[in-house]
Amino acid sequence: MQKIKSTLLLLFLALSAHAANQVTDSENITKQFKFSSQSTANLIRVFNVYGSIDVAGHDGDEIEVEAYKEVRASDAKTLAEGKDEINLAFVEKGHELWVYLESPFTYIDEDSGKIWHSDTCWRHDDCSKKVARKHYRYHMDIKIKVPHQTNIALSTINDGDISVSGIAAQEIKVNNINGAIDMVDVAGAETHVNAINKDINIAYANNPTADSSYESINGDINISYADEPDAEVVYQTLHGDMYTSYQVAFLPPAIAHKRKQKENGIRYQLNANSRLKLGQGGPEYRFKTLNGDIKLQ
Repeated sequence: MQKIKSTLLLLFLALSAHAANQVTDSENITKQFKFSSQSTANLIRVFNVYGSIDVAGHDGDEIEVEAYKEVRASDAKTLAEGKDEINLAFVEKGHELWVYLESPFTYIDEDSGKIWHSDTCWRHDDCSKKVARKHYRYHMDIKIKVPHQTNIALSTINDGDISVSGIAAQEIKVNNINGAIDMVDVAGAETHVNAINKDINIAYANNPTADSSYESINGDINISYADEPDAEVVYQTLHGDMYTSYQVAFLPPAIAHKRKQKENGIRYQLNANSRLKLGQGGPEYRFKTLNGDIKLQ
């Protein structure tokens, strides 16, 4: 037992010494933009990898971007490499503004709108070959103020949550892999959110009027509506439960079947989702979790 304690102590001291020897550089980035017109098609697309995203609606017509970039390394040369390679990029395209992490392994296709990142793949279209990870570490927190009616498409992967407030747009799209999604005072004709490992919390100022979707694998989905919605709820959860404070009417499950030719014949797979009607019914609100609960109130 004493030997185990000694080993753990040595490991702790080694990690502490490594952290103490690291060098760090930080930078504040500020930019301002303005859409050419006040169109309902205006969209801001934000892509981050390590860090948070915060978007808030305001009464002005400008887009105000503030970002905090931090790079860490074990020596000055590697730190300089990280400072040079890690940046925040901006692309203005018609009614859209793209704000995204610029790095050696971030790829953007302006024609299709695809943004891709990998720390180890040598090419965006070929992950069969791996490259060594960079010896520096980085973090980028992005805060943006936009006109209230701006459509948003936000995505981050690690080390940060996504928060949204004061948005009343046609479309709200938010994806987070290892962080939470928190939205308050929002209204979108349609909402599509996905948080793989954390909770989704949304408080609507006005309820969605078009089909919307909400997914999390290991987190809860908590939705507070402005008033009782008129919608059809389709939900699927394996280890979680559905809760609602509204009166509901149970609908027959929607059954989808998949037909696939196999060696021994045709294989049919049936999938059934539970369905509820809220109010008079209306657009489809689709919910899906694996290990989390769904709460509608």
